[in-house]
Amino acid sequence: MKRLLPFFAAVICYFPSSGQTSLTWTDDIACIIYSHCTSCHNPNGAGHFPLTDYSNAVAVGSALGAAVGSGQMPPWPPNEDYQSYAHERLLSDDERNAIVEWVNNGMPSGDLSQAPAPPTYSNTSALGQVDLTVRMPDYTLPTMTEDEYRCFVLDLNLTQDEWITGIEVIPGNTNIVHHVLVFSDDTQTPVNLDAQDPGPGYTNFGGTGSNASELISAWVPGSDPVLLPAGMGFPLNPNSRLVIQVHYPLGSTGILDSTRINVKLSPTPLRTVSFDPLLNHVTSMQNGWLQLAPNEVKTFHQKYVIPNWAGNRTFLSVAPHAHLICEAMWAFAVKPNGDTIPLIDIPNWDFKWQGQYNFRSPMKLPAGTELHGYARYNNTASNPNNPSNPPVQVNLGDATTDEMMLFYFAYLPYQTGDEAIVIDGTLHTPHFNNCQPATVDLPEIEWLDLAFYPNPVTDRIFWKDASAREGQYEIVRANGQVIQKGEFDATKGIDVSGLAAGSYWIVLKEANNRQYTGPITVL
Repeated sequence: MKRLLPFFAAVICYFPSSGQTSLTWTDDIACIIYSHCTSCHNPNGAGHFPLTDYSNAVAVGSALGAAVGSGQMPPWPPNEDYQSYAHERLLSDDERNAIVEWVNNGMPSGDLSQAPAPPTYSNTSALGQVDLTVRMPDYTLPTMTEDEYRCFVLDLNLTQDEWITGIEVIPGNTNIVHHVLVFSDDTQTPVNLDAQDPGPGYTNFGGTGSNASELISAWVPGSDPVLLPAGMGFPLNPNSRLVIQVHYPLGSTGILDSTRINVKLSPTPLRTVSFDPLLNHVTSMQNGWLQLAPNEVKTFHQKYVIPNWAGNRTFLSVAPHAHLICEAMWAFAVKPNGDTIPLIDIPNWDFKWQGQYNFRSPMKLPAGTELHGYARYNNTASNPNNPSNPPVQVNLGDATTDEMMLFYFAYLPYQTGDEAIVIDGTLHTPHFNNCQPATVDLPEIEWLDLAFYPNPVTDRIFWKDASAREGQYEIVRANGQVIQKGEFDATKGIDVSGLAAGSYWIVLKEANNRQYTGPITVL
């Protein structure tokens, strides 16, 4: 399949040659900030301060350098070397080092008259034309002694069955909305819980308090709207409502929020996407019930097998969920032929930064595939997030002091060609694409998809396209970092035995500006 835009058609940022002694905002840093930071750090964004010009950046320079240098920002919990996802919030090593060096050297401006123009942002929908907008009631945070998790019931007033094809969360106040979980529910339970609470909405930590609620989306700062592939949708019936759980951090007392949800709908029946915790703390546990004694550290294992009667399935995304005692979560699939497919690895679990992670292309998993999930819990005083000091018994439940272990998956029955759908074809995803100097003349490159085999691979990778015979190759991490390169010969393949286990992209470059690319998984 030919692509109109190359995988590496990201923002072209320029780093100094060895003879240049100092990076400047104009020549080096503005491009990086505008590409990866201002989507949140703008006057209408989820970041708590703007980074839309040089003076903004200088005002928070020390904090910026520390947050970027430590890896705290941009927030991206998954292990980038394990699996790659659509619209990742990642900085390359070069970009991260450039920001830190610029801060350490006093943040020189360069010629600001030649700096790239900052991107502009509005508070309108990134989905474009939407079919429905629903807004929670105005809610002013009361006096707080801890973080609040507040649920709000949003009536859709549907008159017929509909399918959600796109959904977007617009926080009413980005200074206090930390994350939002979006559920659908067609029962009266959330309505009754709302009626029992004197204020707008009701407080509930783990979910909505309704067993019928189905999680369909999650928003954290920097998240893109969820837009399903063509022909797919989340089903709603006329009784369906949306229930959102909003996390407000301690310190939000007296501040008003009015978060809203934009939805794209289709009245035409579509392929139904399910979003279920196939790995869960009730039916999937392999080594005991989810409970932890005081001062206990334990790793729990879950397993689910795609039943033969269900046939092959197409997986779109994964969303792990746990509470405060959890330290790490990871999951993988094992196909009937023994191939292991990495799904998600979050080595440092942080409840405040949970999200839904969409695969770059839908993933076909055949019937009989085993899904395995693991989570490590630390119920000791060494866990800084432990809500109890000294530690106490922790059991399964919805409360702050309880725990959960869930891996949600968006999936549907497989159809031929699903795995060829491209959700996000870029390796180093930009949010702004206007940093390229006008004087740079780039050659036109023809990019083509290429299937590599065996995939997953342990030692040597091959491909079947007869036109990609010889030239230069690069093996690239998801953040754009080239980790191996050299000359390729199709008859010999490429030796990948020296790579660490994880997900990568291979780029084959021919002398005629034709380039081939495709993902591989190294075991």
